[in-house]
Amino acid sequence: MLRGINKDETYNTSSTTRNGGGLIVPEDGTPLFTAETTITSVNIITKITSHNTTTKVIEAIFSGTAKNQNGTTVNITNGQFKVNYK
Repeated sequence: MLRGINKDETYNTSSTTRNGGGLIVPEDGTPLFTAETTITSVNIITKITSHNTTTKVIEAIFSGTAKNQNGTTVNITNGQFKVNYK
């Protein structure tokens, strides 16, 4: 269970210590956009907007920069996701 992820916490793909994280947006198994701690020229900030441990659903918003399939830096704005985990 992901009890350590709480509402209003912020995660940063350029952080290699506390609250670091990665973002990979796939399509058919191929990453369309990637931002993670080993890529120094990009940074995505993710803010948890909801985490229900009973229904096991996490919702978040995110924005920043990532690399596309060609390795070009792209801006991402107003990103959001809702994930149900087991």
